[in-house]
Amino acid sequence: HTGLIDATLGRLIFNQPIPQDLGFVDRSKPENLLKLEVDFTTKKKQLGQIIDYCIKKHGSAVCANMLDEIKAMGYRVALATNPLFPAIATQSRAKWAGLDIEDFDLITTYENSSHCKPNPDYYREILDSIGARAEDCLMVGNDALEDMVAEKVGMQVFLLTDCLINKYSKDIADFPHGSFPELLIYIKNL
Repeated sequence: HTGLIDATLGRLIFNQPIPQDLGFVDRSKPENLLKLEVDFTTKKKQLGQIIDYCIKKHGSAVCANMLDEIKAMGYRVALATNPLFPAIATQSRAKWAGLDIEDFDLITTYENSSHCKPNPDYYREILDSIGARAEDCLMVGNDALEDMVAEKVGMQVFLLTDCLINKYSKDIADFPHGSFPELLIYIKNL
């Protein structure tokens, strides 16, 4: 099919890695054949929907490729582990946990951090390092004190109850919380 696409350059670039058959646009109508699949403002909630639709339609391999490309467009991911160890030890721990260290824009270590959890300046330093604003971030962690303090700098938080650390018996009802499946639902509803 050929024709004109009414779009901004930004929308064209954003849509480049996104399969154009996810279901946001009714392709059965001839007038929609050249419409961009994602022609709406995209924040965390909408990004969750795009990911969900992509997995359902094309499987996790295509979705992983799409996420890599979206990340290449500027979305930031940091592994905010308490920076008590050197980079080599922290990277080894991450690999042992099944994480690919290449997926992270930042992994906090004692070489690149001047504060530790639960100091709010630890989170401010991460924001500065990855060039993000607190209100655009979600801190996910399993420590009711050390991770949820990110809320004090303006980040949204989610407390994972799988392997929960709550040494001061904080009321976890103060935070959005749950298991990994509940986290995914929470992210989709942001």
